[in-house]
Amino acid sequence: MQNSDLADRYDIAVENAFSALGNLPDDPEEAWSITRDTILTTAAATIPVKRAVRRPWLATETMDIIDQKKEARLKGNHDE
Repeated sequence: MQNSDLADRYDIAVENAFSALGNLPDDPEEAWSITRDTILTTAAATIPVKRAVRRPWLATETMDIIDQKKEARLKGNHDE
């Protein structure tokens, strides 16, 4: 049931995104770029990211903290 609900929400979001775009340009490369970006953006906003379970002994909260520390380290904030 959840997959069909998710598919319906994604279909509606894609339809809305393309109706907001209007007509695509005549240049195939530019049209493809717009189409690809629209689909990827809509998917990222609609479909939840499923984290792969690589370390089953670590809780999801622990992995979130690890991700936060990684982002802080990449930004140069070593206090985090």
